[in-house]
Amino acid sequence: MANLLQMPEFLWSFGVFIAGAGVAIAMIIKEQRPRDSFNPGLIPTTPLMLAGLVVAILALVHILNLAGVQTGR
Repeated sequence: MANLLQMPEFLWSFGVFIAGAGVAIAMIIKEQRPRDSFNPGLIPTTPLMLAGLVVAILALVHILNLAGVQTGR
């Protein structure tokens, strides 16, 4: 595990995972806030949340592959 933390691929994948999860969490928080008017928001939260989740899941699979877990055939 200590050798894995020194690999640049792991650091990039972990950064992408954190970014994707951060976008998804930010959009979830934005959707849960009470609305103060009937004006539509300028940021479409649902597509951005789904895109962040897809990116986070793909980065997590890449991290698992780097760790030696076989996720495919």
